[in-house]
Amino acid sequence: MNKSFSKRIKYNSYLYRHRDRLEHENQIDDGAGPSGTSNVAEQGMNSSQGSDALAQDNIVGETFYEGEAAYLSEADDDVIDYLMESSDDDIDPAASDDPFSAEDALRQWAISTNQTYDSIAQVMDIVRKVSSCNLPKDARTLLKINRKISADILTVEGGQYWYYGVQKCLTNKLSNTSLNSDTTLLLNVSIDGLPIFKSNNLQFWPILINIHNMPEIPVMIVSIYSGTKKPSIEYFLKQFIEEINLLTSNGVQINDVRVDVVVRAIIADSPARAFIKGVANFNSFDGCLKCTTKGVKMQGRTTFLDCSAPKRTDRHIRKRKYGGHHKLDSPLLLLNNFDLVKQIIVCDQLHLIDLGVTKRILIGLLFGKFGFKKNCRLLK
Repeated sequence: MNKSFSKRIKYNSYLYRHRDRLEHENQIDDGAGPSGTSNVAEQGMNSSQGSDALAQDNIVGETFYEGEAAYLSEADDDVIDYLMESSDDDIDPAASDDPFSAEDALRQWAISTNQTYDSIAQVMDIVRKVSSCNLPKDARTLLKINRKISADILTVEGGQYWYYGVQKCLTNKLSNTSLNSDTTLLLNVSIDGLPIFKSNNLQFWPILINIHNMPEIPVMIVSIYSGTKKPSIEYFLKQFIEEINLLTSNGVQINDVRVDVVVRAIIADSPARAFIKGVANFNSFDGCLKCTTKGVKMQGRTTFLDCSAPKRTDRHIRKRKYGGHHKLDSPLLLLNNFDLVKQIIVCDQLHLIDLGVTKRILIGLLFGKFGFKKNCRLLK
């Protein structure tokens, strides 16, 4: 709508005069219609007064609309447009410069309200019928769902495996970060399994990384295994270890800058540590990851009494020198520039304190496992 016209009719009340004129003409037309002999007689009695009133109204109308002659050719269309849009004074000029199509609006609505595919398709069908918007017919096209992702999911022993890659994670997350050639990325690797449902055995095993010396960068997903049992350690770690060895040897190119990559630590809970290393479980007689002490059974629990036993070394781990401690050959043994004893930590805060000692103390106090029971209200 023409801005000058919309402002003009806003301040000179043209819209209301036009409305009143149409209402007056409709009333005259209704009174002139046939309705029997009495109406005809009444019409004859008032004909002279009606003619005078109509003539006077026409004179007033010509006076009112004389100043609007330049706009009368587009009056009807502009009035309709004016009713369909808000006042020019209410429009934010900055917002009008930012294009926002109907497709973008529908996509935002569908995602923010968590709509189903059927609901989205019905709304798009209605919009296509009442407007000229060129909308897709399928909701998945509107939401830009990647249909080719299934090609990246491999079927492996026990389930399915998706591998994204360490280099892709780093280049995507650091694309807007200023890096120097002397920058070294210290990676923390986290591996753990988690159940998805209580009703079945489906579980996820993700490989996550974060940059220790860049805490502002969020955690990145390198790969995910999904299955009803633990993944094959060969399929699960082989591709990851091969890529890590390549990156630690050659570095990674980010924004035309080559930076070094170092694996700082691997973080996992006790069962996951034993699983990825291919060694005895934590509660077995040869389960200690740090030294060669032998466990004994005491009151149904495995206890390690000797705290002065020789420490395990990375060299002996890689050469399988520890007998019953080794269960299978893990791809982790092929990881270069990494100490398999010192850098697979066992003292992280989450598993040792928050979910370890602290949890046991609270359970003992609440349920009397220490020989006495504390009042829950006192603990609060």
